[in-house]
Amino acid sequence: MNNDNIGKTSLRIAETDPKFVGKGIAIIDPKIMNDLQLGTGDILEISGNKSKTHAILWSAQQNDSGKKLIRIDGYTRNNLGMGIDDNVSVRKVNARKVEQVVLSPTEDLNVVGLEEYLPEILEGHVVTKGDTIPVNMMGHKIGFIITTIIPSDGPGIIASDTDFVIGSVPKQGTKLIPRV
Repeated sequence: MNNDNIGKTSLRIAETDPKFVGKGIAIIDPKIMNDLQLGTGDILEISGNKSKTHAILWSAQQNDSGKKLIRIDGYTRNNLGMGIDDNVSVRKVNARKVEQVVLSPTEDLNVVGLEEYLPEILEGHVVTKGDTIPVNMMGHKIGFIITTIIPSDGPGIIASDTDFVIGSVPKQGTKLIPRV
């Protein structure tokens, strides 16, 4: 018997509140939260047609009750290859603390001390290998592709002592996820 569909439900993607953009947060229908016994802070696996990503569940908006919505930002939608009004499935998963993460910027970058700065601004973010995450640097959002996380078995949560390694910009021809 396949356990992949246990605790899974289908939701329609909607725009999130601007204050949650770039934070890796998902807000879902409070009725679905209750039905699936989910709570704020749970880690959600969000599955699209061919890909999946992870987000942290945030308190639901009561006016969304019964609408079967998931509110996620453009970065999360791009990681899924999905858009507004597309349907995704969600389920609760466990995530472990990330010991090390290797990131590659989506554009040329030369910032001294960036590895020491990243744990401070990304602490608490849930990451998945292959995702692109935004980092606000001096008022400019730079995308970073997660190329490796250790441990590598599933999603991870960045902690204040997570070790960061900055890789190189992907070569021409490598699929980049556009900045939003």
